Amino acid sequence: MDKRPLFITGASRSGTSMTAGLFAQHGLWFGPCMQPSRINPRGFFECEFTKQKGAGFHSPRNANGWGKWLQRYGNPEQWAVKAGPEWWPLFREFEPVVVCCYRKREAIIDSRERANFSMRPQAVDVAWKRMADIPNTIDVWPDEFVSRDFSRILPAFDALGVPFDEDVAREWIDPGLWTKG
Repeated sequence: MDKRPLFITGASRSGTSMTAGLFAQHGLWFGPCMQPSRINPRGFFECEFTKQKGAGFHSPRNANGWGKWLQRYGNPEQWAVKAGPEWWPLFREFEPVVVCCYRKREAIIDSRERANFSMRPQAVDVAWKRMADIPNTIDVWPDEFVSRDFSRILPAFDALGVPFDEDVAREWIDPGLWTKG
């Protein structure tokens, strides 16, 4: 039986990159991704496919061609996608494990301002509403990872059949980056 894929989503600046990085450090394949930058020096884990197929960040066209894209990279056994919740309708057919990342609204807005994002604060509410429409999610609060509490993410690792290594997770999480972003 094929392993289930992973779909990670959340409002931007809610910890989706840190969460995706945890899974990447445990062997999940995110494909060729956006390059790291000043605001995410460890990487975004947003694959080229979603950036190429979407007309911008908020208007995905379709997930057609995903299978061919996976073939192009050798059909990885366990793959993951990190994308905004507007992508859910396009990836639900793969029956992924879904992880929704949450952070206090004020912290997201502050982080967006520090990162020079020009998004309206209402974008957080829109993302949360879309996330609420996704069934059977595993909800995580990445602030807890910074505090070394991984209990909410363990069910996702179990559902994927991926052993969780706390030492790997502790090595990956950088509290200094979290508070600066």
